[in-house]
This record gives sequence, structure tokens and C-alpha cells, in this order.
Amino acid sequence: MCRVLIVEDIDLIRKDIQEMIDWNAHGFTLVGEARNGRQGLLLFQETRPDIVLTDIRMPVMGGLEMIQKILSLAPETQFILLTAYEEFDYAKQAISLGITSYLLKHELDEKSLLGELQKIKDTLIYRRKVHQLTSADKIRKYLSTPASAAASDVNLSWNGLSGLFLVEIENNSEEVCLHFPDIEKQYPYEYYCLSTHLYLILFQIIPEKREMITKELARLFLEQFALSFSSLFSISIGLPVQTPSSLRDSYLKARQLLSLKVFFSGNCILDANIPGASLPALKSLAENQLKKIISFIEKQQFSSASAVIRKLYEETVPKMKDLDFYANATISITNTVIHMKDPELPNNLIYELTSLSKDAAGLRVSFVSVSLCRILDTIQETLIPKYSKKIVDAIQYIKEHYAEDITLQTLSQELGISPLYVSQLFKKEVGINLMTYITKYRISVSKELLKSGKYKIYEVSEMVGYQTVQYFSNSFKKETGKKPSDYC
Repeated sequence: MCRVLIVEDIDLIRKDIQEMIDWNAHGFTLVGEARNGRQGLLLFQETRPDIVLTDIRMPVMGGLEMIQKILSLAPETQFILLTAYEEFDYAKQAISLGITSYLLKHELDEKSLLGELQKIKDTLIYRRKVHQLTSADKIRKYLSTPASAAASDVNLSWNGLSGLFLVEIENNSEEVCLHFPDIEKQYPYEYYCLSTHLYLILFQIIPEKREMITKELARLFLEQFALSFSSLFSISIGLPVQTPSSLRDSYLKARQLLSLKVFFSGNCILDANIPGASLPALKSLAENQLKKIISFIEKQQFSSASAVIRKLYEETVPKMKDLDFYANATISITNTVIHMKDPELPNNLIYELTSLSKDAAGLRVSFVSVSLCRILDTIQETLIPKYSKKIVDAIQYIKEHYAEDITLQTLSQELGISPLYVSQLFKKEVGINLMTYITKYRISVSKELLKSGKYKIYEVSEMVGYQTVQYFSNSFKKETGKKPSDYC
């Protein structure tokens, strides 16, 4: 959307211009109107339009004086002059300022107005595309070099104050489009792909409205990203950018804030005001919980270890927001599991534990908690065979085929015993009936899939064997007391 400001002292002409075309339908947004150049200049500073449609001769401040002041603030601004025959000498003066677009008032109609607007719009779109293509590499280079290097090569699309967002889209392997016209028509912005999962957004702001615009724009992006991407994402807010030389400091601040995403289970906005508790009592609690976990693992009391892991990662650590403690705790737990003397761990578990340890500071606490508990459950099942061979086979079949339609009949055929005996034996050894166990297992798998952020609810529903999302949601709520969306 191109933003247009109208400056004209005659009320009737100004009203006619407003009603002459369907602005939104043609890709334009009227941001305001003014009766003279002084009002126009104030409105320009507030709204920062792309195009100013202005009369030349007006009271208080004329159009040419206003244009000169605007060009000193934003040289990229485009103008359309409204002139009369007797004002053509003024028009020639405007042409000397580089303005070549004008309309004669007595010939003004929908076709002529729309023609000039569209011509300027096409020019602006072309310039922005060229600017974005040439700027992306320069910005990437500048952000990866010392602050003193290449700052002069970075050209922002507007003068004045800019805001900065850094957006991370997790588990993303392709470059994505972050062009959202509904947002851009309210707040001009540009985005740059730094990598397939990391994007830089620069947006134009007015100093006195900086905080309001930043919060509102972050909220709009959060809503749009939630509709556009199935992966988890985070938006971190950098420092205000006044000049290209301050861009790198803002970027580094945003990168630092982005690391705090691990303490949130879902999509999040990260700024300098995120509360974190560093109370001695909380730190002491976390250290005691970590000691208990390690002790339980060494004693092979895996269920007890899992219970404390959930408290540490889902309650204590998110309150602390201490990255060093979080990373060191994860490394300590994974190393304790890896170096157990018995049982001998399969290679796939060792690989997973090693990955958790290596990436500890960058993984969401909810994901690490679920992964550690699942690994300990697997070890528990391997170490303590508490079921008969038939039930072990039945459970293994469920784990391999949970996405399919499992019935007593299909399971009895797989095990070679009658459906009635399967039902009785399962209830006797496991303590719950077969269908309840299948439901619990499906829901446990679905929780992990939802927390990964890779899939939408309807996809998870299909993946764990439910024919409808409604049936899945009802079963999920009955089993966990929460809705599937609470885990996204």
C-alpha cells in the first residue's frame, strides 16, 4: 500500500479529491489531509506518507516551502502538484526541485489522478525491490563485521527513527515471504532474510510514538505469523535505529534477547522488560532439584527423576530465566544418563542425549523436559521387564501402530490368542483396559508433537490415529485437563 497525504486549502477541491477514486481498491491509503503547508508538514512528520498531493499557493505556508522542508527530512518522498495555468512559473520552480508530476486543477478527474498516482506507485515499488535486493547482502555483511566496517554501505529506505525486530522461525529450511500488505499499509516496513530461519525487520516510527508503534506492530506480526507458519517463532525487539551505524548495536541486542525464547513454550515477543527472578531462594531450589534428579538417575529411580525434571524445567527454570544454569543443568543430567554403568544404552538414545547436551542453551525448556522424561521412560522399560511376553509384545505393537485403528481383534490376531484373553491379561498386568492404554499413549505422543511446534493440531490428530479433530480434542482434554492449543 502507498500512503498518500492531501494538502489543499480549498475545502471543496480537497473533498472532491478524497471521493474521486476508490483509494484502497487501487493500492493506496489516505493518511490525512491539511489546509496549508504548515499543517501538511506537521501531518507528514506524524504519518510519513509515500506521496504528497499538494497545491502550490496556500495561506500560512505555501506548497513549495513545505516541499523543501519535507525533502530535507525524507528525500525519497514523491509529490504531485496541483496547479492552475497562472501558477505555471511556480510549477517550473518545483521541477527544479526534481518534481515532475503535476495536474491542472480544471482538468482534474479520476483518470488523470489515478494515472499519476499509479505511475509514482510503480516507480516506488521498483525502487523498493532494487533497494531490498542490493541492501540485503550489504546488511548481512555489515552485521557480520566489526561495527566500524561497511556502515557507509547500508542505506535505510527512510530518514529518521527506525525500529528493529529480529524474527526466528524454528525448524525452517526455505526462505519465506514476510510481506503482509494489511500491516504495511499501517506501518511501513522492510524485511531482510539473514538465513532461512532468521529475518531482520526494519520499520518506520515516530519518536514520540515509538513505544506504542513498536508494541502494536509486534502484536500484529505475532498474529500474522501464527496464521502463516506452523513452526514456532519468536520476535525480539532491538534498540531504536537512528543511523546505519547504530544498526549493528540494535541487532546484537535483539540477538541477545532472542536467546530467552527457550523459556517460553509457544510463540513469543521478547523485549528488555521480560521479567526474570534471580532470588537466592529460587536458585537454591533449582540446585536442590538438580541434585535430586542426578541422585535418582544414579540409583536408577527413573520415575522419581522424571517427576523432578518436570518441576525443574516447567516451573523453576522458566521463572529464573538463567541461561547458564539451564544449559549446565541439561548437560549434567544428560552426562549422568550417558555414563550409567547399567543398562547399556542403545546408540539412538546416546545420540539423542548428546544432541540435547550440545544444543542445551538453544532448545526450549518444554522440549528438553519432554525429551528427558521420554528417554528415562524408555530406559525404565528396558531395565525392568515387568510384563509377560504377550503384554510386552502387545505394548510394542501399540507403539509401532498407534496411528492405525487398533482393536482387540487385530491385537489378538497379532498375538495369537483370543480377544477375551488379551483383554483380561492386559487389565490384570497393566492395571487399565486396552483402549484406555492406547488413548493414553496416543495423547502422550501428541503432546510431544504439539510441543515441537512443527505441526498444526489437525495434523497431530491424524498422526496419532484420530479420524476427527473434535474427537481428538475431547480425548485430549479428558486425559490432560487442557486443550491441545495449550501445548502449541
